Amino acid sequence: MKNKNEIMSISEAIIDYLQREHCGKALAVKATELQRRFGVTPRQLRTIVSSARCEIIPICSDGSGYYYPESAEEIARTRAMIRAQAMSMLNAARGLDKAFEAFGKSYIVS
Repeated sequence: MKNKNEIMSISEAIIDYLQREHCGKALAVKATELQRRFGVTPRQLRTIVSSARCEIIPICSDGSGYYYPESAEEIARTRAMIRAQAMSMLNAARGLDKAFEAFGKSYIVS
């Protein structure tokens, strides 16, 4: 298991690699290739990408892979995809809330 410093170093390397080699959707790289190249697990890669995005580093993604954007439109497409996924998860949680109530909840879980 990689420690926090190793993950930070790998994160910087991944961001640099995307900026240099995979700028624009046409040059997207599959997650499996990034995992292999940088020796990270799928979960670690998702965490690295999410953390970078939170730090205002615009890593884009779609079915073709990950890439550094060439335009605001590419960022907008990724942003719309993430928001749609978040709404889907929120709707699933709401459904589970209703199912939980139907079972006669005896305690609240948050």
